[in-house]
Amino acid sequence: MTEAKDSVPILNTIVHSAPIRDSRVFTAVVPSSGFTGILLLGIALVSGISLMVPMLTAGPVELDEYGTYWIADDSGPLTLCQRSLDYENIPPLSPWFHRLFMDIFGKSEWSFRLPSAIWFVLAIGVSYLFGNELRGAIHGGLCAILTAWHPTALGEIQLARCYSLSLLLSAICFWAAVRWMKRPAELTWAILWCVSAVGLTWTHYLNVAVIGATFLVLVWRMYTRSFRGFVFLMISVLSLILCCTPLTVSYLRMAGWGKHFGFQTDVAVLEVISPMWWLGLPAGWCAGRILDRFSQQPADSPRVQSTRVSFVVLFLWGGLPILGALFIRDGELASLANPRYRIGFDVAAGCLLVTLMTQQIGTRASLASVVVAIIASWSVADRLPWEPKRLNTPQAVQWRDLALHIEQNGTSGEPIFVQSGLGEGFLIPSLYEDTVFMDYAACRLGRFYLQAEHPRYALPFRWDHGIALRVWFRQRLEEIRESDRPVLWVVSATDTDLNRLSLKYFQEMAVVVKFEATDRVDLPDVTLIRFEAIE
Repeated sequence: MTEAKDSVPILNTIVHSAPIRDSRVFTAVVPSSGFTGILLLGIALVSGISLMVPMLTAGPVELDEYGTYWIADDSGPLTLCQRSLDYENIPPLSPWFHRLFMDIFGKSEWSFRLPSAIWFVLAIGVSYLFGNELRGAIHGGLCAILTAWHPTALGEIQLARCYSLSLLLSAICFWAAVRWMKRPAELTWAILWCVSAVGLTWTHYLNVAVIGATFLVLVWRMYTRSFRGFVFLMISVLSLILCCTPLTVSYLRMAGWGKHFGFQTDVAVLEVISPMWWLGLPAGWCAGRILDRFSQQPADSPRVQSTRVSFVVLFLWGGLPILGALFIRDGELASLANPRYRIGFDVAAGCLLVTLMTQQIGTRASLASVVVAIIASWSVADRLPWEPKRLNTPQAVQWRDLALHIEQNGTSGEPIFVQSGLGEGFLIPSLYEDTVFMDYAACRLGRFYLQAEHPRYALPFRWDHGIALRVWFRQRLEEIRESDRPVLWVVSATDTDLNRLSLKYFQEMAVVVKFEATDRVDLPDVTLIRFEAIE
């Protein structure tokens, strides 16, 4: 019996009595227990919701979150899209959702972070669909559990930033790609893949790597299996290019700015590779096989195996990005090796991990394998899973308190000079005359807590980039001195030598222009000084 070209199985092969002649595949048996898979999904969803509660109840806005709020804030300069596309380092889709939720629920830390929690829980559900499509419901449930407890993913999505949305959209993109490869003549999956790809591009610039990875597999399968599917793919790619054309200038801007962020010279291997790989995988693999060997499960019970095609696809989508990061962890691109920039691959990587750990073992042993891998991975972490990696920090509390101090003791219109410690400080010597950029680089003392209108100027890390930079800041000080209210504030991080030296130079400049300090607040990591002109 032969099958139509467009319905050739691609990633799953069910064992029949007749021998399988395709040498590219392993034998694959998919257990039929949909109930067990749904039960595992339920556990994963409950876990995900529970792990998001600490984020929603966490303290003040943190450093990275201020960048999101600077884009989302409806009282900032220019429009949301202009702030995102012309200045910030993420596209506007995620900030738009954060703004929408604050418009609906009111401005607060929890409403600001709520979209990230929702996207994460939905990503868990889609990871189930992805795993189910590859190897059945039980595998999908195990993938969902691993996604919910994955240490790298949790560390990045527990804050109001774009990474949670990237996780969701990439999961949809992978799932749609697999469905489309199995049903190449169905337009539905072409549309879903295209829409998720567009969303990924408008969420983070580096998500283009996820799109490229899925496209390479799709074009290979469609070209060899379905002319109609290949036509759909070409139309989808053209639509994707058209929808993402407005991002072209932003991509070029980020490429030009990238050289200013090459201050991280190298990254340790264990910082690039998640402990889920170097500890969780071997621990889970061993635990699963030990339990499977000594369990009372019948010898002829279903054993899940994966096709060679699925292994290759999962390696391209989940394993190869890690190897790529290892090659760039030294040199000017080292900062791009940060796991947060690979979060779009985490669902595929998690599915690959589950596949490697549970190959040819029973259901109970598979579950034990995943649980042991999760526990082993978290055993070397410096926090518990429900403790957000970047929130509830003393620095966040200090910056909020100083913003409220100015709100209560300052007067609208008084300029604020900010040394925030943001990497954008390295761009100030080139962009100090752009008032919008200066407002952005000073966003750590933004309008979330300090709502009164104050002109903001970011301070550079170093002042030895030419006399023009120092002259420009001195002119600002002289203008303030000659104004009707000759008062200014300076707020500076003091947790690094660069920050402290930057503040020291600015203080010396203010004294030369005849300002004196009339108020000072020194906290462990931040200092606030109020200057007033003297006769």
